[in-house]
Amino acid sequence: MPKTDIIEHRKRLTAVQDWILQDLSTTEITQKVLDNGWCNSLRQAKNIIAQAREQWTKTTEEEMEQKRRLKIAELQEMKNSLNPKYKDTPHGINVMLSIEKEIIKLAGLIPAQRHILSAETESKKMIAPIFNIQIVDSGIPLASREEDVDLTIDKDSWMNKL
Repeated sequence: MPKTDIIEHRKRLTAVQDWILQDLSTTEITQKVLDNGWCNSLRQAKNIIAQAREQWTKTTEEEMEQKRRLKIAELQEMKNSLNPKYKDTPHGINVMLSIEKEIIKLAGLIPAQRHILSAETESKKMIAPIFNIQIVDSGIPLASREEDVDLTIDKDSWMNKL
């Protein structure tokens, strides 16, 4: 196949990025690339998909900042264009607050929260004790109906073991 010019190559990469955003699988995207005649082999199709993904990682910090500012402006416009008769309703207030929270996150006014998950449970007291139950089948039924069996435990007996 003849080499494609830069403009056509960028159009193809953009099309592949759109397919990725549409949540198509790699196999479906590869098939679309081959069906469009953009390449002859599976290896070349996978290279085109890899190039489309790499193009996203090359986004510079200035571009991200510009996109962030545009999104903040878009959210401000959404907040300002809310129908006045809905602004004073509880649902309208919730919508405005959720938009405001997104603006605050995008502006970076609240630092990202750090969550540390730990598997250490030795220092923590268990909330409920562990019961060891042994079921012995004697062949003799304990009760004729399920309602006749009472499996409740009084609170004081197990709370003292904590």
